[in-house]
Amino acid sequence: MCYLIHKSSEVIAYHHLVSFGNKRFIHQICDMLKKAARIFWSICQNPKRLLRVVNPDEDEAQQWVEKDYGFAQGLPVVNMQYFLKYQPFDISPCLFLDGGSMPTDLLLLRQLCKMPEVGVYFEIGTWRGESVMNVAPFVNKAYTMNLPDEELKRRGASEAYIKQSGMLIPKNTATVFQLRADSQTFDFSPFYGQCDVVFIDGDHHFQSVVHDTQNALKLLKNEHSVIVWHDYGHSPEQVRWEILAAILKAVPQEKHHFLYHVSNSKCAILYPQICPSTPLETPCFPVTHFDVHVQPLVL
Repeated sequence: MCYLIHKSSEVIAYHHLVSFGNKRFIHQICDMLKKAARIFWSICQNPKRLLRVVNPDEDEAQQWVEKDYGFAQGLPVVNMQYFLKYQPFDISPCLFLDGGSMPTDLLLLRQLCKMPEVGVYFEIGTWRGESVMNVAPFVNKAYTMNLPDEELKRRGASEAYIKQSGMLIPKNTATVFQLRADSQTFDFSPFYGQCDVVFIDGDHHFQSVVHDTQNALKLLKNEHSVIVWHDYGHSPEQVRWEILAAILKAVPQEKHHFLYHVSNSKCAILYPQICPSTPLETPCFPVTHFDVHVQPLVL
């Protein structure tokens, strides 16, 4: 830097400091640009790495959950019997097919919707309508959301898949209201603060679960309202870490102690009570068994 001879020593010192600060700032910018260039080049070599930033794989999600949230074994497990308060303990319909729910998943939903204070149920992700038709007899209103047929077709769904969309829901029902929309773009605001039980079973990618959960929290009517996530587990004994990571990111940390895995099911639940629970241990030692009566009915 060039200085005029009449400048005082104080002014000269000031300009030296400014010059040093500018150089350090420029070096920091250069370092950031170099790092950005390395990341960009890495993504160009392996584009799948970009998807991991948005949707972490299972190993990354598990490490994140353990490091940031401390749930090294997944959510604490509350025994299914805790929710079995309203007899009879039946389920109907139950299809026992891929893409549907386990009988115990449906049993959990029915039991929650039998609670006296429950009047409105909202479901994100429908397909055949198995879960919503299990709860419909016990609520005043059941809203169920699924993608429109045109969008399903655009995303590559087969004609057989599209034909089965909502097939179990009667066309003349006064209780079930079908919403054909994408939950990632749908305006949920008309339903804010109205729902007692919300069931999330839509797109199971990380960002989609985060978005659906954030909306579900706004749907809840009061401090007694409940959220259930399907496919929190690959099975009743195996955590699906990407889903858990999304749940923990979306649910405020002060509510994490109300999050549980319901035993004998693939469901996680936000239940506004402290429940008796234990860590998940695999293989699970069975403490509950179920008597099952199956009566086939032709559709």
